[in-house]
Amino acid sequence: MADYIIGDLHGCHDKLVKALDIVKFDKSKDNLYFVGDLCDRGKENLKTLRFAYSLGEAFKPVFGNHDVWLYEYFAFGNENECWIGWNGGDATMAEVKSISAADKKKYAAWLSTFPYMRDVGGNVVCHNFIRNSMLKDRIGDFDPCKVTLGNCRDSGLVRHPDYDEYVFDREIAEYIQHKAGQKEYRWYPYHDDDFKADFPEGKNCIMGHTPLYEHGMAVYGGVYMIDTGAFVTKKEYRTAKDGCLTIMDLGTKNTWTI
Repeated sequence: MADYIIGDLHGCHDKLVKALDIVKFDKSKDNLYFVGDLCDRGKENLKTLRFAYSLGEAFKPVFGNHDVWLYEYFAFGNENECWIGWNGGDATMAEVKSISAADKKKYAAWLSTFPYMRDVGGNVVCHNFIRNSMLKDRIGDFDPCKVTLGNCRDSGLVRHPDYDEYVFDREIAEYIQHKAGQKEYRWYPYHDDDFKADFPEGKNCIMGHTPLYEHGMAVYGGVYMIDTGAFVTKKEYRTAKDGCLTIMDLGTKNTWTI
């Protein structure tokens, strides 16, 4: 049995299938952890959704901000303007709007089970960096491993003072990229002492959210940023290179890119 983890998919079904072929993934015995963001921006959103669903118990995701928007559409009919207008939700909507009500209900129920965080043998799996204060803090029955898309409104997560930072913020991502030698640090006054205070002690952290299509995966201080911009193409995004999908062996930390 092997544990793998894959970066943000964003509707890149074919790259996902190729990645699993490369590592000879066997859903009857292997696990595929996922840092969140199934759909949006890519060209194969419904295929990606269906394929991930077909993996059954072998697929072990956490939810990202794009999964929140998709869940709220399936569960409540919400067509979030931020999602559709500026974050690639229009591509997903074009594919999923016509699926049956039964399928929408099925996928809503499935997405509702996606947890906020997983702790896998010393590896914190999350969409965005989980601060140490969040791991130690408890608001009522709040536990980041037990919070899911379906119960997050009642869990205390949305009342946590740093909620926006956990789901959307890129301050720590900028810091990690800088420390990994990928870019100058230009955003927020986040420093080494902040990182030491926030980082989950004695654990690795594997995260997504920020697409690193220019330089690839960034690693610093036990943090692995594995969203490498699977959806990015030079032609569409006017970048120097295409993005890729990263898959990692969670035990050895060996990686492959597609």
